[in-house]
Amino acid sequence: MSIQVNSTRTSNNFLSSLNPKSLTSKLTKPFKRSSKQPTVTEITSTPVTSATTSSNMGSVTTFTRETTGEQIVAALPRSVEGKTILITGPSAGGLGAEAVTSLAAGNPAQIILVGRSQSKIDPVIAEIKAKNSNIKCEFVQADLTDNASVRAAAKNITAPKIDILINNAGVMAIKDYTKSKDGFEMQLAANHIGHFLLTNLIMDKLVAAGNARVVNVTSMGYETEEFRFDDYNFQVGFA
Repeated sequence: MSIQVNSTRTSNNFLSSLNPKSLTSKLTKPFKRSSKQPTVTEITSTPVTSATTSSNMGSVTTFTRETTGEQIVAALPRSVEGKTILITGPSAGGLGAEAVTSLAAGNPAQIILVGRSQSKIDPVIAEIKAKNSNIKCEFVQADLTDNASVRAAAKNITAPKIDILINNAGVMAIKDYTKSKDGFEMQLAANHIGHFLLTNLIMDKLVAAGNARVVNVTSMGYETEEFRFDDYNFQVGFA
């Protein structure tokens, strides 16, 4: 049994210090930067120009910038076929929508689409159904900047197992400094806390899959500056 996490950067010490029950209380206390740097798992730090992988059938496949999502899915059929996939923020016209419509070509059993507005998700569901009407599609409403909404969404996810979780939703470059209902800077709330909370709340479903994969979609922004543990809510930056 294993859960594989794919992300650009994961701070194990920071993440392991949090859990859904104490998320708010822990994050409202100032962080002090430790002299010992957190353990970091770095998958990639530069834009991918090409990648080579062994397919499920044993042959070697090379991917480039020109490779389409459907071509990748076709090269790795066992990674998708019959799987239950959950993705956040797959609104029409976005990266998440492109991801799930490509994955639909691989004949997954179910795709759970988590988002704020069903009207933005329905066109994506229609596109999935047009490719494969046998795929079970389910919309789950959630506002990742609101911890109560995330908790409610987790309860509404009834699939017994989740094989692939794609934490895709996010906001960026908000014009005015804004805090969430829970008092966190909006990008921190949407891009990080909401996803961390959701992942933990459905952990039993990931474990039930036996060999689940968690994909955290991120930008290259982390290369500009390290996470400010002593100013996680960007109070100093805002001032």
